[in-house]
Amino acid sequence: MIVGHCDLSAVPYLKVIIYSFHMPLFFIISGFFFKEATQKEAFSKYTRNHIKPYGITAIVTLGILLLLSTYIWNFSVLKDFIEKWALRFFFGSGISDGGELFASTPIVGPIWFLLTLFWAMLFYNFLKIHFHGIELAIIILALFCVACFSVSFIRLPFSLQAGCSAVLYIWIGEQIRQHNAIERYSQIGVFATIATLVLWLLCIKDGKVLIMAICFYPDGLLSVIVSVAVTLFFICAIKRFDLKGGWIGQHTLLILCVHSTILYFKRIFGVSLSIIPMKAIYTLLLEIAIQISAALIISYFIFLLHNRIVKTSLLNTQ
Repeated sequence: MIVGHCDLSAVPYLKVIIYSFHMPLFFIISGFFFKEATQKEAFSKYTRNHIKPYGITAIVTLGILLLLSTYIWNFSVLKDFIEKWALRFFFGSGISDGGELFASTPIVGPIWFLLTLFWAMLFYNFLKIHFHGIELAIIILALFCVACFSVSFIRLPFSLQAGCSAVLYIWIGEQIRQHNAIERYSQIGVFATIATLVLWLLCIKDGKVLIMAICFYPDGLLSVIVSVAVTLFFICAIKRFDLKGGWIGQHTLLILCVHSTILYFKRIFGVSLSIIPMKAIYTLLLEIAIQISAALIISYFIFLLHNRIVKTSLLNTQ
């Protein structure tokens, strides 16, 4: 996730490789652990899990900007600056490229994922309540197509179209669980690995990047199939070598929000490692190391601070 947001110009195909599966993987895993609920329960749950951290990240970022403005900007500059950043968080756009209506709206950064996951889970829960079997599959595929088609004309706020297209991955994730696809993929073994790598190569050879934020799938449904196959490949590899995420795996949303905030201020102050006289590949490796270290250290500090506040509150109530 963090590597994909670094300057990968030194290794162009690395971005194509990472983007071909890394966002679909998160939605597929979310679908794998999906549990149907009433729409009211689902709204409450996904608001708490996704909209709440999105809002906190926005408030913290704007708050820090306000504090910094005391020393850096005058009031008129501050007012204009905060309005632009407030628009970013309100609109929730993941990318600002293109000539479509509202395409030039400033991007909100990596946390577009939270809005997209909110809509995807909420829509899928609604569809699961009212539809089943092949009827459900057809409606989800239609929703995917409408989202991908409409984004060619207009970018709707709150990452709504990305959320509609991501419903397909949530459904696929649940199908993987219900049909024990991970175990079946493992049983095929070498053949599955070779088939996945061949399909993967076919998709990335032209250098086109899959961008879920704007529903851009370079090879249509083939891009979806490949992203699912690659996700299965990595999940099986993780199981085979008994790799565990530990603390990092349990706090990915916190790390995402911290990483997003770091990126915001990196862009605001124009921080770049390109001024350091070294080869581009070494600059990239240094940036990756700094970005990952900063996100993990700050996230862990927030985690400890949160635990300390909770413990103090519990002691005070006793």
